[in-house]
Amino acid sequence: MPIKIINNDGSLSLLELQAKMYQGYSVVRSPHIGNQHPSTLVCAALGIPLNLVTFTSGARDKNSHPHMRIASGKSTQIADPNVWTPFGVSDCGVALEEYHLQELRARFPQLQVQTDIALMNADTALAEVVLRTITTTTSRLWYRSVSATGDVTKYKGEAVTNWEQIAQDIFRLSNEKSGWLIPNRALFLFESVLQSLSSGKEVIYHLSGVQMIGYIGGAERVLSKAYDALRLEMPRLPETLQINIVPVASARMITHVNNQDAYTALENSLRWYEKLAPEDRRAAKSQFTALTKLFPEFTDSIESGTFLSQYDIASVDDLLLSEWMLETPLKWVSGMYRQLLRSVV
Repeated sequence: MPIKIINNDGSLSLLELQAKMYQGYSVVRSPHIGNQHPSTLVCAALGIPLNLVTFTSGARDKNSHPHMRIASGKSTQIADPNVWTPFGVSDCGVALEEYHLQELRARFPQLQVQTDIALMNADTALAEVVLRTITTTTSRLWYRSVSATGDVTKYKGEAVTNWEQIAQDIFRLSNEKSGWLIPNRALFLFESVLQSLSSGKEVIYHLSGVQMIGYIGGAERVLSKAYDALRLEMPRLPETLQINIVPVASARMITHVNNQDAYTALENSLRWYEKLAPEDRRAAKSQFTALTKLFPEFTDSIESGTFLSQYDIASVDDLLLSEWMLETPLKWVSGMYRQLLRSVV
């Protein structure tokens, strides 16, 4: 296939991914706007660009909790959870999307932080050709629209049959106030093409949370068909584009500099466990149980809204990242994190 998705690729470590970036490869992370989970803070600390997904709501998004401000292990509501983020306003009167965006940039001023819509508006010609091409090669792609008051309508069947039907009515691209919502597959194709063009590489890296690795493999055929057609208009694109979907949700072995005891206990436990013989690891649960009892922040559910977020730090210098986590292939990091979860009682 012209698009080859290597899904759930945990073969590289975070430091190796950072090195890939320094070598000119495009490496990005695309979390939802809102409170950034520890695994995203890890990516930000390593200088990996963040492309923020903006169309979400607190009632639906149990990971980023955009209607909340999470700090010191507590969630404080700052907006209506039932309002879609582009229409939301914080309790201090600032547009909700801008509120989270400004705060994130203030803490990582050297980091490339963009919203999905800003990326498209920065290159409207590319956005137009990608959206037009995937529309003409894919059935039942467009299925939602939003009104000027933020009400979303879902359509059954073939709501859109041709590009001309929607070209001038795409929310925040050709229509600022309302219109059709850009589908995830179209956005993913746009960002993938942008990654390839900006790097000049035929291999790109997209760092995924819990959700993307669960659905993106099933989109490979649709994306390949659109990419084939796209190359007819853009022959500078590589004949085959390889997209490595890298799991980073478990890379949350990070803490605040003021929590040195937690960092030391975690790091010592990880390195101790790694050195154990396989037959001895079954008896190691008690060590991890003690760790997670003493420092539950390492295993608290993301849905609890109590995790370390950007609102707990003043800058990247306030973060302590596990050296073991950084230098270990991510498939082993994921495995170790599962061991930590199993120890929770």
